[in-house]
This record gives sequence, structure tokens and C-alpha cells, in this order.
Amino acid sequence: MPSWFKYCYRDEQKSTFAAAKKVAFEWLDACPTDVIRRFINCAWGFMSTYRCGLTGRAAEWAVKKQRGHRAVSERAMRQL
Repeated sequence: MPSWFKYCYRDEQKSTFAAAKKVAFEWLDACPTDVIRRFINCAWGFMSTYRCGLTGRAAEWAVKKQRGHRAVSERAMRQL
């Protein structure tokens, strides 16, 4: 969601702070549900890895390898 929002927001013309704030709220309201769901699922994966004690690159790798539902699989953890 953050990258989708930034991409859309940067294309808009903004001359004042009030205009920028208005455009920001318009694009946040226009964000598709599937984009929000994908962002939340990715965040769940990172939260799961942090609970398991992984940080940094190890957490990134585990999230990419994960095949479970909202949790890092035991198989991915064993490969570390």
C-alpha cells in the first residue's frame, strides 16, 4: 500500500500544504482493497518472523520463503 500510494500521490500537482493534504486523503480513500490486503499479509509475515527471533536479512528471507498462512513455516525456519 505505501508504494502504491506514493506512486499515485507523486503524480498529482500540489501547490500548498492544504492541497497536498487533500490529495493525500483522496488517494488513501481510493486505495483498492486487494492492495491493502496484500500489504497486511506481508506485514503479518514480518511480525511472525520477529516473534520467532529473526531480524534483518534473515527475516526478509524467511518472509520470501514462507508458504504458510500468516506465519513463517517451520521448514523455512529450519533452513536458517
